[in-house]
Amino acid sequence: MENKIGISQDVIDGFITEASNEIQKEKLTKSLKGVAALTTERTYDYISVQDDGYYFYEEDASHEKKAFFVPIDRSLSSIESTPVKSSVSENVYKLQNIATPFAQVDLPDGIGGRQYIVKRGSYISTSATIAAPSQVSRDSGENAYTYTGFMAGANSADMGLMYDSNVGIGSAEQGWKPTIQINGITTNSSLISPYNQVQASNAYMAGSQVTFYAWYNYEKKIRMKVDGTAICADLGCGRSADTPLTTIVTSNTAYDIQPSSFQKWKVLAVVTGDDIGKNKSVFSNIKVDGVAVPSSAFPTPDEDGATVTRDANNNVTITVTGK
Repeated sequence: MENKIGISQDVIDGFITEASNEIQKEKLTKSLKGVAALTTERTYDYISVQDDGYYFYEEDASHEKKAFFVPIDRSLSSIESTPVKSSVSENVYKLQNIATPFAQVDLPDGIGGRQYIVKRGSYISTSATIAAPSQVSRDSGENAYTYTGFMAGANSADMGLMYDSNVGIGSAEQGWKPTIQINGITTNSSLISPYNQVQASNAYMAGSQVTFYAWYNYEKKIRMKVDGTAICADLGCGRSADTPLTTIVTSNTAYDIQPSSFQKWKVLAVVTGDDIGKNKSVFSNIKVDGVAVPSSAFPTPDEDGATVTRDANNNVTITVTGK
């Protein structure tokens, strides 16, 4: 355990109890559903986004337990003072709050495709085939993201994965790391080094399929869960082996968003920074409250340097090619 914030032992004990309980619930849920991956050891990460920092708890595939309590550097929260390469840029937030379709505006801060899903419900789930390294291109001024989220009155959340080309042993692999942004405030992007990457050397495999779950009110909190396959068995990549990984990220703040303020869900693939870069995501099996979303719930998508297509099964493919 590392406590870089100086929080009390009572707070530490409370968080670890919460994290352990939530992971046990997740294990039980997977067991009841007969998840085949239970025959393989799985890593579980539980993360709480706090006002004073990030609380991180992991039970890895070797049954080792780790906890970190690390500060967020709020001085890095603005676009102007944050190098885009090392941040989940607020450009993403700007991009999502454009009122008109991407095709009708010039987005100097990024490009991408967005599909809104107008269907009320407590949570959205979708499988997503995330881009392989050959499908992503970016330079020091760009980052690629694949994610889901929602808009509900004054509240908005973007929850998903960020591409990282320096993961694995010796930082020689590529993968996708969890990221979450609530009301325009980034999370892991603003963590003080060396904790600026939530899962250190670990990441979800590039080119693989993951499953996103997003809630706007999970016991009054905003919450994301990602199921997929990681390149390592723990955050430090002590064992480089393809390993099932479940990541749960929750807000510490109880937003208590009510259904009456909920507007719509969204799925996106974007590249922030300049008007160049590539990314690709295929969202399939899109459901709200476990029920397949009908075609009528998909309005015309937004495109800027990207193409968004939807097939007869309501699978959404977003291909970012640049301008």
